[in-house]
Amino acid sequence: MKIKFKSTMIKDNENKVIEFISPLERDKWEEFDAYIFKDPNTNIQIRIEVSEDKVNIFQSHATVNLELNTKMSCPFQTEYGELDFIYLLKSLKRENNYITFDYELYSADEKYISSFKIELFLTLV
Repeated sequence: MKIKFKSTMIKDNENKVIEFISPLERDKWEEFDAYIFKDPNTNIQIRIEVSEDKVNIFQSHATVNLELNTKMSCPFQTEYGELDFIYLLKSLKRENNYITFDYELYSADEKYISSFKIELFLTLV
């Protein structure tokens, strides 16, 4: 099975798109369906866990926990120390072989930084 991953970051009315196709592993953890794949550009493994109203994203040293319509504080570890961000999951849709979710990113003092739209297309080929 393969996944087509597409991330669109919207900031200052500009879109930055990251898109690739990668082999996919699937897993189940508690109420989450997990999708595990590598970004072929960086060779970094990504794990995205999806439930009815939550999304967890694990990538390298970053972990993002999202819950629908709930502001979630998540620290982000950098080489300069830990930074705090706030995430807000705005929408989450799951269809047969398609998952999409939108979230917003804020600074620790709740200043808007950017929006993200993530799309996962699951294919047999």
